[in-house]
Amino acid sequence: MEWTREEFAAAVTEHGRRMFRAARAVLDSDADAEDAVSQAVLQAWQSLDRLKNREAVRPWLVKIAVNCAYAQRRRQGRVVYLDDLAQIAGADVLCVPAEPGRIQWALRGRNAVLLRGMGALCAGTCESDVDAVRALIAKGCAARLYARAVPGCHPLNPADAALQRLIYQKSYRGKKDLC
Repeated sequence: MEWTREEFAAAVTEHGRRMFRAARAVLDSDADAEDAVSQAVLQAWQSLDRLKNREAVRPWLVKIAVNCAYAQRRRQGRVVYLDDLAQIAGADVLCVPAEPGRIQWALRGRNAVLLRGMGALCAGTCESDVDAVRALIAKGCAARLYARAVPGCHPLNPADAALQRLIYQKSYRGKKDLC
C-alpha cells in the first residue's frame, strides 16, 4: 500500500521530536540536529517505497535521522579554520578512532590526525616539524570552538585549503634540511 503525502506528513509530525532527540544526541547543536532531521525527512520521502511495514515507521525514521546526523558530523570534522593549519597539517584534519588501520588511512597526505577521545597524533620528519604541527592543531581546535560560538564565522573553502597545502608542499619540499 502506497503512502500519501498526508500520511507521510502525519508520521513525520508524530515522530519528529524523537528524530530530533536522536540527531541531537550525535550533534553539538540544535541547529545541526534540525538540519540532520530535515535531510532525514527528505531521504525518507525519497525512499518511502522501501518501507514495507507501516508499523516500523518510527524506528525507520529515527534510524535515518541518526544516519544523517553521523554523516553531518563526519562532514563537520573535515573543516579547517586556519590557513597555516591547512598548509602544514593538511587540507583537512580527520578525526578517527584510535585503530592503526584508520590512523594510517587518515594520515595519507596529512601531518596530523585527531584520535577520537584521545587527542592528536602529529607526524613530521623531525621534532621541530612535530612541534609545529602540534601547535597548529591546538590553534585549529581553539579556532573551531571560537567559530562555533561566533555566528557568521566560516571554515576555509576546501579548495582554498587544498591549494594552500599544495603550494606549501611545493615551496618547502627539499628545504627541510633545517631540522
